[in-house]
Amino acid sequence: MNLLKIRYTALPLAGLVALSGCSMNQMVKAAKDQELTVTPSPLELHGDSVKFKLDAVLPTKMLKKNRLYTLRTSYKYSAPQGEEFETVEFSDTEFPNQKVENPSQSSSFSFYYTDDMQNGEVVIKGVASNLEKTKFKETAELSVAKGVIITSRMVQDAYNIAYADHGYDNREELVPTHVEFLFEKGSANLRSSEIKGGEGKKLDAFIASKNKTRTVTIMGSHSPEGLERINEKLSEQRAKVVEDFYRKKMRQYDYRGLADSIKFETKAIIFNWDGFKEALNASDQFTAEEKQQAIQATSQGATFEEQAKSVEQLPFYSRLESEIYPGLRYSKTEILSVKPKKTDAEISILAKGIIDGKSNYDTLSFEELMFAAEMTPLADEKEKLYMAATKYDMWQAYNNLGAIYLEKAQKAGNESDKNALVGKALDQFKLANSKEESAEALNNEAICLLIKGERDAAMEKFNAASSKPSSNPEVKKGIQAGLGTIYVKRGEYPQAISNLGSAGTEVQNAVLDLGLAHLLSKDYPKAEQALSSASYINEQDATAYYLLAVVGARTNNLELMTKNLAQAVKLDRSLAEKAVNDLEFANFQESEEFKNALK
Repeated sequence: MNLLKIRYTALPLAGLVALSGCSMNQMVKAAKDQELTVTPSPLELHGDSVKFKLDAVLPTKMLKKNRLYTLRTSYKYSAPQGEEFETVEFSDTEFPNQKVENPSQSSSFSFYYTDDMQNGEVVIKGVASNLEKTKFKETAELSVAKGVIITSRMVQDAYNIAYADHGYDNREELVPTHVEFLFEKGSANLRSSEIKGGEGKKLDAFIASKNKTRTVTIMGSHSPEGLERINEKLSEQRAKVVEDFYRKKMRQYDYRGLADSIKFETKAIIFNWDGFKEALNASDQFTAEEKQQAIQATSQGATFEEQAKSVEQLPFYSRLESEIYPGLRYSKTEILSVKPKKTDAEISILAKGIIDGKSNYDTLSFEELMFAAEMTPLADEKEKLYMAATKYDMWQAYNNLGAIYLEKAQKAGNESDKNALVGKALDQFKLANSKEESAEALNNEAICLLIKGERDAAMEKFNAASSKPSSNPEVKKGIQAGLGTIYVKRGEYPQAISNLGSAGTEVQNAVLDLGLAHLLSKDYPKAEQALSSASYINEQDATAYYLLAVVGARTNNLELMTKNLAQAVKLDRSLAEKAVNDLEFANFQESEEFKNALK
């Protein structure tokens, strides 16, 4: 903004106290050459405060012995008393070289801004007095800065309402079922005791239920001694005999065309020590030293047969043969079947019954209820389903019910309804966090506090949310945007730019606030770039065009200013009145281009 440098030239001393003192009269007369510079001018609001700097330079030889010259600074607006600031005093003892050097001081002032302060002025009065301040002469009151620019108040809340994941997977899921049969030494016959045992009964029951099955994988293995070792096809045969048993059972239970959709695969494990080592390490029948000796023996020799003979030479071989080898004579079957699930249509129908009060909430599982709520496009139906889901007393349900209230608050027609819905949402988020703190519920709680104007509390919750994990990257982006919004409102622009820059382009208002933060930081190229992006993302965003017009005004780019101001007013007629009173456009308000942009 422009700096306002005032050289006092007006000499009428209206209202001055008529006191004797030639030196004081001389000081007041000399004040016509004082230079008062206010930065910025006009004043600017950042955060909740207006801060400005006063540089005062007095003419040489103005200060007199045993005399003070005091600058009284105040901001006058509609309030009778205005805002008064600390005085700035000059004396000849403080400036011993003032006969050849200009006495000068810089002072910083600030005041808390309220909405009635926009149209005011900074005024300064000079006072020449004796040291005791019992006698004095005053200059005329000078206006050194007009009004306050409140562009920072155009920040828009940027955040993402975060829904907890429903936890339901409507895609096809395969569930494994495992069955294991053991065989006698050197045999591939599936014994009756195995078929009638627990594993056989489990397989029989599985096949009888006609589960929708995708694959059946059968692995056959052998132990590393004698007939087992010599019969290389034993492993393959053990796998094949189980496949034959499985197919026979399917015919018995009348699978018909179902059998053709099942893929069978058999695998033979031969000449492999992995199973032996695993079983040995898992056994508590051998010492650590014996285990080490046995494993070393499996590497003694170039062939599997030589290695097996090395193992047979161990003094505890008989125990290996009785404890370890029987478990290696197996066939292991893994069956991958389709997990039974309701179709999306079935879930929707059952959810409708819950909504209409015809069915209990537990007609659907918690995950199904949450999924049903996500599927319906109707907010009222979502609300009823999430409310039903809260009966499972899970944080996700409370969070998502609150999220619906928060979305309804955004669309509320009046402030009373909006505030009531925000209050209801906040209650649900608090409930969710009492069950389990999450990034989603903490983020949403922060949003409610931000809407209510409780910035510090909102900042605390956003920070807490950022420390929690979330599987949804959009939640983290929303948290960054929320933090960025608060930093803009606090006038802390570097932090705002950092957070908003991490929020990406998907969070509503994040790019707009990023552009505003650059504008308020006086980085106009980056401000123009971000605000142009914001207007591209949302062509109906009048605020983005208005702020681009402000960039144009600050950089004296008439085309940028008028084009975007016209578009802003086209989208929102109330911005025409704002622009007329906005000191951002003070240098252009009499121009035809500015007037035409407001038509």
